[in-house]
Order: sequence, then structure tokens, then C-alpha cells
Amino acid sequence: MSDMSIFIASLAGIGWLPFAAGIASVLGAGWGWWLRSHSKYWHYVLILQVFLAIAISENAVAISGGDPPYIVIDEFVAAAFLIIPAVSLVDVVTGFILFSLLDYYEIFGIHRVENLHGGFGIVLDDMAAVLLSILFVILINRTFRYWKRIKDSRMD
Repeated sequence: MSDMSIFIASLAGIGWLPFAAGIASVLGAGWGWWLRSHSKYWHYVLILQVFLAIAISENAVAISGGDPPYIVIDEFVAAAFLIIPAVSLVDVVTGFILFSLLDYYEIFGIHRVENLHGGFGIVLDDMAAVLLSILFVILINRTFRYWKRIKDSRMD
């Protein structure tokens, strides 16, 4: 089981590649987009993925000790949530950029979540980053819609 946990936690070895977290995030966002368009139960699958990622990461941490850099399942799982506010591909790309920045810099208290031990800390800091990204995408969309309404009302 230990080799299998590391294999899954590294997304079949992607975790050892350069820019592994970015690759995992892109794959996760793509997976989320595909899942939403092909399953009416996509939201349940996303939530289940979080719990599975925590368990797999917990096992990988127990084997390796600490938070090994090859664990990228957390980025994959979190990035799949970027499709929640997505109305267009632009929303997904915007969310992906925000998620990458928030995950890398761990601002707005995200670094505190990482202090949780084991798989919880590994996965939940990425979940915090993606939730903030989702909020920012929603705010950006509403702001643009508001500006468009004002512009359209002035043209009448």
C-alpha cells in the first residue's frame, strides 16, 4: 500500500517533474471541467476527492515524513473546484491564475492552514487557496456585470 499511496499522491509520478504543482493544477481544472459537463453528480465527486486526497496524503506523509514536494494530489483536487463559479473558460483561467498565486504565496492566512498536521494540512491549505480564488472570480464577475449594466443604462 505504501508504494501505491506515493504513486497516487504524486499523480502517477507527475510530482517528480519540474513545475509539478502547476501541471497537477491544470490537470485538476481540466478534470473538474470535464466532470461537470459529463456527470450530474460532479459536486459529490469533488467532495469525495478531498477526503480521499487527505487519506492518501496522510499515508504518504507517514511513509516519507513531512510534506514531501512530490505530493501534488492536493493541487489536482483543489484545482478541480475552479469550475464551480465558471461560466466560461476565462473564469477557469482567471481562477487558475489566482489559485496558483494564492497557493504559492499563501497570503490571507492560508499559511496557517498548512500548519495542520499530515494530510489535513497538505490538502486544506490548497482548499483554502481555491476557495479564496472562487470568491475572487465571483467578485470579478459581479463587478463586470455591474459595470456593464451601468454602461448599458447610460446608452439608453
